[in-house]
Amino acid sequence: MSAMEKQEDLHFEEAADPKRVGHATPADRIKQQHADLYMEALDKYGEDGSIDPVAEKALKRRLDRRILPLLGICYFFYVSGHQHDSWLTASIFYFGWLAWAIPSNLIMQRLPPAYYLGANIFMWGALLMCQAASKNFAAIAALRVLSGAFEAIADPAFMLFTSMYYTRAEQPSRISVWYAFNGIGVAGGGLIGYGIGSIKGALQSWRYEFLIVGAFCAAWGIALFFLLPNSPATFRGFSHDEKLIMIARMRKNQTGVENRTIKWSQVKETFLDYKTYMFCFLGLVGNIPNGGISNFSTLVIKGLGFDNLHTALLGIPQGVFVVIWIAAGALINERLPANSRTYVCALFMLPTIAGALGFLLAPTNAYIGRLICLPHSFSRCL
Repeated sequence: MSAMEKQEDLHFEEAADPKRVGHATPADRIKQQHADLYMEALDKYGEDGSIDPVAEKALKRRLDRRILPLLGICYFFYVSGHQHDSWLTASIFYFGWLAWAIPSNLIMQRLPPAYYLGANIFMWGALLMCQAASKNFAAIAALRVLSGAFEAIADPAFMLFTSMYYTRAEQPSRISVWYAFNGIGVAGGGLIGYGIGSIKGALQSWRYEFLIVGAFCAAWGIALFFLLPNSPATFRGFSHDEKLIMIARMRKNQTGVENRTIKWSQVKETFLDYKTYMFCFLGLVGNIPNGGISNFSTLVIKGLGFDNLHTALLGIPQGVFVVIWIAAGALINERLPANSRTYVCALFMLPTIAGALGFLLAPTNAYIGRLICLPHSFSRCL
């Protein structure tokens, strides 16, 4: 295979233009250095990607420690800042998300992804703090729409980082780790809400919550600029040989490591593939009930006769159940034969349906039973 064919096979298209040799910009030289690193990985490990299993296993452990906690904490802040008790704070948020989801993904494809994610998380936190100062419907509505726009990149960015450093076989278990922070965020949000709700100050408790959570979230966005890598070639703390292994082992995915050019033939193929519409339908019918249950769970608990502080605490079991449910799903999926994910998905829908029916049909005064059913209904977010 020629050098050009190898470079195309890696989908690494950021090398400096050869015509500009002699007067290349610093950015061109950096791109060329990255391209040379990718070519070296191919030359060293060959077409079959033969890597020492012991070295690869050690590298995966280090990647787990360096990447998964960062993504998980991002998820924690996003979820813990999502404690809603009205249509305004819950539903209007998603108008911004819908409007900005596609443009945000296109922007991320052109920019260093870690910096872009960090900037969005910083703005999410800053907007939370601004909401604490809002005085009327128009102000908080506008801020909620903007918050939705800045959160739209979250899941796509997390998936991008997961696919950049892990093979397809490794991705489900890694996704389950950072996605489990969804439940940790719900449980942590309950504890945070209870603690902040106990503050006796000049401001309303919800304003303190926006200020405190927003400040920590904005600080975490800044931290990501230094902690989260933009690519294997720029991953601080890893040796040259480890970076070569990172790149070479991604050949198993047959998707490349970095690709910042839109492939319109792939876009066309996506729209012509029936599976695209099946996934869209699954997401739609699954998230309509999930949106109502997760966004308004605090209202549901209040409706059972609990005050604000106890409502915050009673949200904790939901988060714990989500963590357990995600871990169980990942373990079962790993131990079943290949191509069993659809069966696992269907299996894990059954307790959700049972929980929803139990909550709906239980006697009005069956508070304990209905509280038990609520986390099962909420588990659809998996």
